[in-house]
Amino acid sequence: MVRDSAGNERIAEMKTPYIRQFENIGKLLYEKGIIIMSGYEPFDMSGIPRKDDDPLLGRYDTIDDIVLIKHVDWATGYGINVFLLDSQNHWWPDMKGRVFNICEKLLSFNQIKVAWGIGPSKRHFIYGKYGKEIPEWAIDLKIPENNESFLMLVEELMRLANNENYFKIDGRPVLYIWEEGAFFNQEVTYKAVKEQYKLYLIADWLPHIPTSPSDEYVRFLLEKYRGNGLKIVDAFTGWIGFHRVGLDAEEYVKNYEYYYDKQLDMWKHFTEEWNKDFIVSLTPGFDNSYSWGGPQIPLPRDTEKFAKRLEVALKYLDARRPMLKIDTWNDWGEWSYIEPTSKESFSYLEIIKSFLTRYIKN
Repeated sequence: MVRDSAGNERIAEMKTPYIRQFENIGKLLYEKGIIIMSGYEPFDMSGIPRKDDDPLLGRYDTIDDIVLIKHVDWATGYGINVFLLDSQNHWWPDMKGRVFNICEKLLSFNQIKVAWGIGPSKRHFIYGKYGKEIPEWAIDLKIPENNESFLMLVEELMRLANNENYFKIDGRPVLYIWEEGAFFNQEVTYKAVKEQYKLYLIADWLPHIPTSPSDEYVRFLLEKYRGNGLKIVDAFTGWIGFHRVGLDAEEYVKNYEYYYDKQLDMWKHFTEEWNKDFIVSLTPGFDNSYSWGGPQIPLPRDTEKFAKRLEVALKYLDARRPMLKIDTWNDWGEWSYIEPTSKESFSYLEIIKSFLTRYIKN
């Protein structure tokens, strides 16, 4: 209730600035050149299946300002300094306005860096056909329609790249390509977007456990379809800590930490041989059999196991340009979230902060 000079009273709505709960540790790490990324999903949580827990914020919608600012406060307060925002390009045009709104809000907070993620989409790309040269799960960017679709999507996303809080490496806007292994004959397309927008391209393509660089099919794909395109990108990474999803993963789940170490070692050496930056992928767990995935052996969520995984991950950070990618901040449909929850509270974030604090000191 407010009163004017004439004595009239009325109800006025006042906006008060959000006061951070935590010191911005992520910013301190960023200033030291240590990049800690996490995948961010622009979900309305009311429609996302959950397995055995709920967000501490309840069944939120990320379009809400208070949700976004809380996420930024919590993430940066425990060391994360980059959100890789899923553009949901596979749901465009339906989701386009929503994700741009969320991205603009995150950028406006001036507390965390943001970069777009782009990936395969059956709405925009023509896939190969079963039994043909290009497999049915792959997208041939030599097909003019596919090339044009990729260029169109990147053009739209780069509208926000000039913002000072858009994530850049060496002054170049970062574009994260998830499931990059689905793209074949990428050279011309990647060159075009890289030259036009001066991009730093991250290719999420490194294969799951136990696939090695000497694998015959990996070598075949690199030599015939994908190697020239990968020469254009700047960094290699994998997804969800290289976890193998399916029913044939019992051994690799049971002894995951052992195989995780081996996979990081193999593929870091491979990445260095290709003269690319290596981004370490880490996950607290994985299961999407209860949402949109098929039958599988879940990778267990466990704070002690996560601490061991993080300890392994930090060994493989590149001293020249240390970059860690935690998959994910809030993918509740795949059991891979690290955001605070009703049952687990801040336990995963506490572990991250503890290890990063020691990492800086050492």
